[in-house]
Amino acid sequence: MQPLSVLSQKVTRSCGFTAAFIVDPFFFEEIGPSGPVTCTINGTRYEPLLKNQIIPTLQQRGYVKSTICMQDGAPPNTATPVSQMTGVESAFWK
Repeated sequence: MQPLSVLSQKVTRSCGFTAAFIVDPFFFEEIGPSGPVTCTINGTRYEPLLKNQIIPTLQQRGYVKSTICMQDGAPPNTATPVSQMTGVESAFWK
């Protein structure tokens, strides 16, 4: 793994926040032949991020039922694996 500047054009990053806390920054990249390459945040990458990090963090803090997931400047991620996730109320997605 190579350290990268947070201002690098080769990293797609995202984070979540509520009025009470920040959910870690998340970085989306793949290693290509010449180093890190920007990845798009698609359903294949988004689903495990939600299942393994974001939703467990919200559950641990008791915020799942009061959280609405919105994306700034991007259309909602309606990929089939994401929209069919079990245990997440449809009200979570706006």
